[in-house]
Amino acid sequence: MPMDAAERKRRSRARQREDPDKRKLLLEKEKERSMKRRMEAKRSQDEETKSLCREKERLRKQIYRNKLKAAKTDLKVNESTSSPIGSYKTKRTLKKAVNKVMEAMPVSPTKKEAVVRQLARNILPSLSLEIKNCKDPRSDTISKENVEVVRKFYELDEISRAAPGRKDTISIKDTVTGKRDHVAKRHMTMSVVEAYQLFKKDYPDIKVGKSKFFEFRPPHVRTMNDIPHNVCVCPQHANFNFMLETLKKCVERLPTADLLTAITCDINSEKCMLEDDCSGCFDITDILPVNLVTDIAVVWKKWEKSESQYIPVSRQGTLNDLIQEIKKQTPIFKRHVFVKRQQSLHFENKKKNSTALEVVLQVDFAENFSILCQDEIQSAHWSHPQVTIFTGCAWSDAGNAKHSYIIMSNELNHDKYAVWAFMRKIIDDLKQKYPEMKKVSVFF
Repeated sequence: MPMDAAERKRRSRARQREDPDKRKLLLEKEKERSMKRRMEAKRSQDEETKSLCREKERLRKQIYRNKLKAAKTDLKVNESTSSPIGSYKTKRTLKKAVNKVMEAMPVSPTKKEAVVRQLARNILPSLSLEIKNCKDPRSDTISKENVEVVRKFYELDEISRAAPGRKDTISIKDTVTGKRDHVAKRHMTMSVVEAYQLFKKDYPDIKVGKSKFFEFRPPHVRTMNDIPHNVCVCPQHANFNFMLETLKKCVERLPTADLLTAITCDINSEKCMLEDDCSGCFDITDILPVNLVTDIAVVWKKWEKSESQYIPVSRQGTLNDLIQEIKKQTPIFKRHVFVKRQQSLHFENKKKNSTALEVVLQVDFAENFSILCQDEIQSAHWSHPQVTIFTGCAWSDAGNAKHSYIIMSNELNHDKYAVWAFMRKIIDDLKQKYPEMKKVSVFF
């Protein structure tokens, strides 16, 4: 299949990026060609067209100079006006003019305020700027340091996970430099409400509401409803959420977002989350309505393993069967959530305490890359060769120094021997970067 113009242009740009000197030369040639085109366009114009262009440019500059002059002199004119009624002869005539304007104003207070602000910007731009600068700051304004804490909290592995795809990036503009940078997307492993509850527990001194907490979410951190197809979902969380979604249809006020908080004394307590004999913890049946009808038929989904793969299946039964299944799976789910959070906290603490003597390394297999040919026969389309992609990231100096690794191999077995072969290459490189390194903490 022949390449289209867009594909040829993309490949041309890729070749130019590989050779900066050649790219600079091409840009200079393009600049010269553009200048020649502009000069030819000017020479081809007749005298009437040139005269119209000059007049248009003169009017544009005149309007701009008048606008600057008005912005500089408006405030001085207002300050020099001694009479509070301006050029009106009496207060009565001024009041009549104000009443006419008020009659044309919208009824809504917010719309009325917007109209007044726009009039002030159009007629007296300097006065509008003065009013804006004199506005008292709010007493409950969140500091920039706390905003940064909230954004860093969203990027914790306990709250969100990085997207594995090579193209799963988003372009973000830096507010300071104005330059754009590609940042890997992250997908939240819980709802924003659950993340907010954890944030209040970890940072009780920072006062931030739910709306502001959601507003400060970084643009590259996506919510759960924006998880694409190729992002892996935890099977324990998925199956438990399937059951809660079905139960939510029968019990409207069921706290699905913070269910563990509702039935557990302390979600950070090892006794409450790992043991079943806590006297202060509740059961799922304790928070359900007393008059709930439990003999109705319901259907819920579940991921089950069939031979060598997981497939979603539908389970049928009564509402009582669903409640008993949730009651049975709740202790298992609590242990899973607690262990997952403790592992994430341990990983974050390791990164913060990393030094040149102890380096933290995280490794994992990425999705195998399929090798495609531009012009291939039909039979080859169904049997593309693949290569293994092994990724790694090392942290030192309290997480400030970071080194990324990507190793490609034609060995498609993802076993312990392949892992050690790849890790040996990474560790050898780390030894060269940190000769005094004594320990490597590896996370999979």
